[in-house]
Amino acid sequence: MLATTSVIAEVEATMSAPSAPARPAAFATYETTKGRHGTSRVWIGDRQVFVFDGDDGTMAKRVSDKLIALNKQGALRAERIMPGRRKKEKLYVVSVGGEDLLTFDQAFANRQGTPPTTLALRYVSQLRDALGGRSLQQQIAQTASRGGYGRQQVGVASWYGGFFHGRRAADGSRFDQNDFTAAHKTLPFGTLLLVTNLTTQQSTLVRVSDRGPYIPGRMIDLSRGAAKAIGMLGSGVSKVRVTIFKPKQ
Repeated sequence: MLATTSVIAEVEATMSAPSAPARPAAFATYETTKGRHGTSRVWIGDRQVFVFDGDDGTMAKRVSDKLIALNKQGALRAERIMPGRRKKEKLYVVSVGGEDLLTFDQAFANRQGTPPTTLALRYVSQLRDALGGRSLQQQIAQTASRGGYGRQQVGVASWYGGFFHGRRAADGSRFDQNDFTAAHKTLPFGTLLLVTNLTTQQSTLVRVSDRGPYIPGRMIDLSRGAAKAIGMLGSGVSKVRVTIFKPKQ
C-alpha cells in the first residue's frame, strides 16, 4: 500500500465570518508518493503543473517554494517562462525572467521517459497554461510578426534519425531522434528556433544541437520528432520558415 503525504507549501489565510473557521487557500502545493522510486507532483491552486518521477519530494518542494516566492514578488508571469540549457553543467533549465525555476539533467529526463529538450518545452508549456498565458510558440510567432526576436530565414528543411540515433551531436550531447532538436551550419548551439512548415502551416520549437545539413540547397536538418510534429516525415523535405528566438530576460 503506497503512503501518500500531501504538503502545503504555503497557505494564504482567507477572511471568513467570525462564526466559521478560516479556510486556507494554497497558491502552490506539492505531494509525494512514497514507493520504490517515488513520484512527486506540484500544483498551482487545483491545477497539476509538474510530475517528477523518481523524486522523493526534494525537487517538488524546491519548485513549489520558488513558485510561491516568484508569485509574492509579482514576477511569475507566463511570458517570462522560458526553456534553456547550461552546456558546461549539462543541465536543462526552466527559468522565469532569467531566474532558474527548475533544472534537470539527462538522467532525470530518462526517468521521465522523455528527451530533455522535449521535457523542458513541456514544462514551460504546462506552467504557462496553468497561469493562463500564451504558449511559447504563439509568443514567438506573434512577436516575430512585429519584427521582434531577430531575423527569419526561409529555406528547405530535411530530417535525420535512424543511423544517427544515439550518436554524439556536434554540441557533445547524445542525439535522440525523438527529441526536438536541429542541425544548422552556423547558429550557436542552444539557439531556440520556431520552425514552420509552409505547406502544412504546422510549427514546432527546436534547439540547435548539431551541424549540417551538408547537402547543397538545404538550410536545416530536423530530428525525426520535430519533422513529425510539422508533418514532413512522408515528404522527407519541405520548405520552412525559421524564426530565430533570442529571449529578452
